[in-house]
Amino acid sequence: MSAIFSALLLQAGYNTALVCVGAALLGAAAGAVGALVMLRRRSLATDAAGHATLPGLDVPARQLEAACHRVARALQWLDARRAEDPDAVGAAAYDVLSALGILYVGWNWLEILAAVSQPQALRHADPDTVQIKRALESIWRERQLPLVDALCQRIESGNLGLMAIPDELV
Repeated sequence: MSAIFSALLLQAGYNTALVCVGAALLGAAAGAVGALVMLRRRSLATDAAGHATLPGLDVPARQLEAACHRVARALQWLDARRAEDPDAVGAAAYDVLSALGILYVGWNWLEILAAVSQPQALRHADPDTVQIKRALESIWRERQLPLVDALCQRIESGNLGLMAIPDELV
């Protein structure tokens, strides 16, 4: 129990202190953004339903939704195995965070597509800019979104190779 207190008091080494401070800052920032989003009643689920009704957004929205479901399945797999292999969560952290980052960027592209698909944007925006945004989203979706499945496969393949590395080499 004293190891937990020394880590929380930032006395367990530089790396542990850096991780604790980073996690605290991330938690504070995420909490603030989450509270703001909920207070302004702008939850992402309602945005997703609205984007699905805009012309030209149904395919990107469905592909992003499928990627979200794939990550959810990988997280359920990981949760089911954490009791028998507690190191699995730590070993999969990089892949989980990478997949979530790809989903977040995909969400941002969906927001951009929704913005340039609005009638008022089409009246005021440069047609070349709208076309470039749509092309960039399509390229990003074709190249980056498939990485989510590869990351989920890595998560579900386990962590035997990573955990076999001796502690003194890490």
